[in-house]
Parts: sequence; C-alpha cells; structure tokens
Amino acid sequence: MNSSKPFFAPVNETSLMTLNVTPPRNSTLSTDQQARTIASWFILFTIFASVLFNGLLIFVYLTHAHLRTAFNVYVVNIATTEFLLALTAMPGTFIVNYYITWPYDGLACTFFAYFKLILSTAVRYGHVLVTVNRLWAVTFPMHYRNAHNKRVALAITLVMWVFVHVLSVPSVVWSRWGKSGVGQPERRCMQGDTVGKLVTTVALEIVGFGVPELFIVMTYPFVWWKVRQLRWKAGKVVPKGGRTGVCDTSFVGSSKVASGINGSVSLGNELTVPTLDKRIEAPHPEVYVPKPRIKPSVGLPTSERPARVAPPTVVNQREKARQMAKSQNRLLAYMVLAVIVCWTPNHVFYLLVDTIGYWNATFSSIQFFVLYTYSWIDPLLCILAMSPLRQAVRNRIFCQR
Repeated sequence: MNSSKPFFAPVNETSLMTLNVTPPRNSTLSTDQQARTIASWFILFTIFASVLFNGLLIFVYLTHAHLRTAFNVYVVNIATTEFLLALTAMPGTFIVNYYITWPYDGLACTFFAYFKLILSTAVRYGHVLVTVNRLWAVTFPMHYRNAHNKRVALAITLVMWVFVHVLSVPSVVWSRWGKSGVGQPERRCMQGDTVGKLVTTVALEIVGFGVPELFIVMTYPFVWWKVRQLRWKAGKVVPKGGRTGVCDTSFVGSSKVASGINGSVSLGNELTVPTLDKRIEAPHPEVYVPKPRIKPSVGLPTSERPARVAPPTVVNQREKARQMAKSQNRLLAYMVLAVIVCWTPNHVFYLLVDTIGYWNATFSSIQFFVLYTYSWIDPLLCILAMSPLRQAVRNRIFCQR
C-alpha cells in the first residue's frame, strides 16, 4: 500500500486510508499551489451552494403541508444528509486541502473522519431508498399503496441510518486507532497503513460505495420497463372502436394504484363498471346479463338508471396521484444519470488507490470536481423533476401563496 498518496480528494471520497499524507513528487497537480488553491475555493463554493439549495429544499418541505408525503421523506433525507455534510465534513476537507496540515488535535480529526464517512455513506444509501421505493411501487402497486405511508418511510430511513453506522463506525475507529487511541494528536489527520485496516477500508469501499451505485444503475432498467408495461396495459383497457360491452375501467384501476405507478391496471375485458366520462355501452350478445331488478319505490329498472359519476374531487385526486408518480419516476431517472456521471469516477479511482496504490493527477482532479458538483446539483434535480416541489420553491422565491 503506497503511503504517499495526496489529499486532493473530495469530502465524499471513499478512502479513509488517504485523508492526508505527503503528496508524491511526480504529481505536479498536487504539489502545485495554484491548483490546490483552485480546488480549495471550489470546496468553499460547494459548501455555500450545498447549504443554500439543500436548505431551500428542506425549508419548503417543512413549510408546505402538501409536500410532507411518504416519498418525500426519502428526498428530504438525502437533502438533510448533504446539508450536514456541507456543514461538518467539507470545512475539514478545505482546511486539510488548503493548508496541507491538520491544525487541531487527533480527537477533532476522528470526528472529522466520522462525519465524512458516515454522511458520505448515508448519501449513497439514501439514493438506494429512492430506488427501492420506485421498485416496490411498480412491482407490487397494490401492496405499495396499502402498506407504504409516512410512518413506514420514516422507519425505513431509520433502519438505513443504523445500517450505515454499523457498516462505517468500525472502520472509522479502527483506521484512527493509534498508540494513544482515537484521540492521538498529530499534524496530518492521518490513518494507519496496516493490512487489517486496508482490508476493512476496501470492504467498506465496496459495500458502502460500490454496491449502492451498482444497485441503483442496474435496477433502473427494470423499473423503466415495468412503468412502460403498466402504461401499455392501462392503454389496453378501452380499445378504440372496440367491441361493445367493454368500458373504461381506468377509474377503478387508477384509484387503487395511482400512488404507485403512472397509469392504471386492466381489470378484464368483460367487466362493466361506471365510468367518469363515458356511458355504459350495451353488453355484448354473448355476455350473460341478468334480468333487471325493479325497485317498487322507484319503478324503474336498475339498468335504466343513470350511471354514477365520480365527483370532481375524485377526478382531481386521481390526476394528482398520477402526476406525482410521474414526477417520482422522473426524479429516479435524473438521479441515475447524475450518479453515473458524478459517482463512478470517484469510486473507480479510490478503489484503485486502496488496492494497487494507483495515482493519476488528471483522474484525481476529474473525480474531485464532478463529485463535489453532485453535492449541490442533487437538490436542483429534485426541484426540476418534481412539479409540486418546483411550484413551492417558485412561490417562496417570489413570495407567492
């Protein structure tokens, strides 16, 4: 394991073994003070932008009751994690990167390593929760609608945080453990370089950072296919110019699964139910139709009574749920694209660093800037993808109700 890897790395970088050590002489980018200054100022910009945009998202969530939905619990969880990351770990990264030394004691370094690793891992698994939510919604829409609520979302999020601590805390303690313990004073906030710590770091790097990205990227094609399949089935409920006896069942289907998918589910071609905007057509001659029952108090056959029409509130709720599901699926698509672009270089780079001692200044700078960019572009993607959130932000900015 090469012990001379530089600290030209973002706060979300996965290696605890490379927090701050002497830069190699053959790395002109790391030894160049101008490049280090540019990187440090970019860290400060990222801190400001991340606090601003993630704080805005959290603020509109807390001040708008209609945004406090079960799905938005996962969105706000990511925003809160990024917000705390900007306030705790990023300042420490700026100090070490700019001054090339750690001016505080070893205990402060341990806390810095704790927040850095815990929050970075939580960001990854926060995106996993969004992916699992969409996977659940399109695979088991009925169960999703009946079982998923805000309390369940909060419980799932809590379990994620417990898992992140179980996964990351041992690596923090073990990596920081020196002759005087985790509070050992030192100038470089430096981790040990033993074989055991290397194994722990590599395992954490794979499970805590590589696996989440692989799961997100590999799951999205299946989610996309299921959404397309459900939309296709919804379109087959009422074929244009189809035979009589077939009526629109989208109201029944969408009322059960609208909060899970963007569309409705066919309930069969021979089922006749009341519709929103179409009259019930005469049944097919081959379909058995029981004789109409006469109510003495009314005097009219039941079949001659007008079809019940859903009230406008039901129509609005159905359309609202459909648009919400569409926004949630769009958000997942944006996140997957951003994850591929911004996370992959970092994960590949530090996996090579911790396994074979690889170092490349150009590769290091690329993964540095794209990963830092994700910290403040993520809340913007949430705002762009979700129309209710976008409208709430617009109202706040322009002081509209």
